[in-house]
Amino acid sequence: MTIAYTTNAERIGKWKADILAHCIPKQILEVGGPMTKGMPKNNSKTMVFRRWLPFGGVDNRWISAATTDAGNSFSAAHVTTEGVTPPSDTLTPVDITVVLQQYGMLYSFTDQTYDMYEDDIPDAISKQLGGRMGLLQEMIDYGALKACTNKFYGGGGVSRASVNKQLTLGGLRKIARNLYLNHAEMITEVIAPSPNYDTSAIEAAYIVAVHTDVIADCRNLPGYVPVEKYGQRRPVHVCEKGSCEEFRFIASPELVPILDAGVVTASAPDLVANSTNVDVYPCVVMGMEAWGKMRLRGTKGFTPYYHPVDKADKSDALGQRGYSGAKMYAASKVLNNGRMAIYEVGVSVLTEEA
Repeated sequence: MTIAYTTNAERIGKWKADILAHCIPKQILEVGGPMTKGMPKNNSKTMVFRRWLPFGGVDNRWISAATTDAGNSFSAAHVTTEGVTPPSDTLTPVDITVVLQQYGMLYSFTDQTYDMYEDDIPDAISKQLGGRMGLLQEMIDYGALKACTNKFYGGGGVSRASVNKQLTLGGLRKIARNLYLNHAEMITEVIAPSPNYDTSAIEAAYIVAVHTDVIADCRNLPGYVPVEKYGQRRPVHVCEKGSCEEFRFIASPELVPILDAGVVTASAPDLVANSTNVDVYPCVVMGMEAWGKMRLRGTKGFTPYYHPVDKADKSDALGQRGYSGAKMYAASKVLNNGRMAIYEVGVSVLTEEA
C-alpha cells in the first residue's frame, strides 16, 4: 500500500531579501568656490552682497579697451600738478540682493506599517531624505548658476537655438580669454609633476561642471589628461574626470540638459537629440567668488524631523500616523557674471566604432 504525503502550502511564500541600495546624488557645484554666508536668526530673510567697481566704473576691468592708447590714458588720469591737490574719487558699489527661501519635504507612515511591516520604514525614509535634500541643494545651485549672463554657445552662435556643436577646445579658449579679461581667479592650484611613469603636471584651473553625457567629448579634446594621470593624484572631487589646459572637469548626471533646444537635427546629425532638435547641455565654468550661497545661521544645512506613531494628540487621537521630514532655508545667486560662464553645447552621438 502506497501512502501519499502532501506538504501544506506556505502561508507567505516570499523570502525577504536585503533592501537594495538606492542611488545617492553627489553634489559637485560647491567645488566651484562659492562665497558662503550665514544669515543670523531673527534678523531678515534678505541679504545684500556687495562688491566695488574698479576705478573708471567698468565692472571687473581696470583698464578699458579703447581706440587710443588706453594704458597711457589710465596713467595720465593720475598725473599730479605741483602744489595742487588732485580731485578726490568715490567708490562705486554693486549690490546683489539674495532672499532666503524655505524648502521642505515630508513622508508619512501608519502605525500598522510601523508595527507589522517586515522592513524598517522610518530608517529607509531617513536615508531617502538625506539623498533627496542633497539633490535639492544641488538643483537650487544649478538653477541659480544657469542664470549667469556670460554665455557661450557650441558652434559660436548667439543663442541657445543656434547650438550645433559639441564642447571644443576653441570654445573653451574663448571662455578662458573672457575670464582672464574679467580678472576671474582660478579655483585650483598647479599640480606638480610626479616621477611616476606616464603622469602629467596640471595647470591651475577653472572648474567646469558638466553632465556625464559631456565627458566623452571632453576626452576627445586635444591635450586632455584623465585623473589617473595627474602627477600628484589630487582630484578636487570624487567626480572629477580630467583636465584640459586651464579647465578641470567634474561630472554629474543631475546637471540635466535642455531637450530639443538647439538646431534641428538635420543640421547637426552627429549630435544627440531627444526629438526634432539638438539637446543642449549647460556646462558651468566657475572662477573664484563668482557666486554665493546663503544659509540660516545656526542650522546644519537642513533640519530633520521625526514624529513617531505612538505620539497621540488631538489631530491623531489614537497615534495612528507617523511622519519623517526635513526642511531648510537656502538661496544661491550669481554674484559676478564676468567671473564665470555658461557654455551651452550639444553632445556627440556615440557609436560602437567610436
